[in-house]
Amino acid sequence: MEISPDAIIIFQWNGIHINATIFFTWVVMVLLVFISWLATKNLTIGPKISRWQNFLEVIIGYIRQQVKEITQQNPDPFIPF
Repeated sequence: MEISPDAIIIFQWNGIHINATIFFTWVVMVLLVFISWLATKNLTIGPKISRWQNFLEVIIGYIRQQVKEITQQNPDPFIPF
């Protein structure tokens, strides 16, 4: 028996169904916003940066590297940050 996340209804309100796929997408979005807020609230330039800023810079570097490897192009037009 296979259960699709689309078949699991988490919330139901006025005929609007929020399934597991939408719910967990929102959870991931909230986590990303919170981590980004932590990383960017005290940005600094120099040798002493916060742990969160370092974490975010590693993630951005990884994304840029993946785009460059996949497209074989400069990632700047695709990732403007």
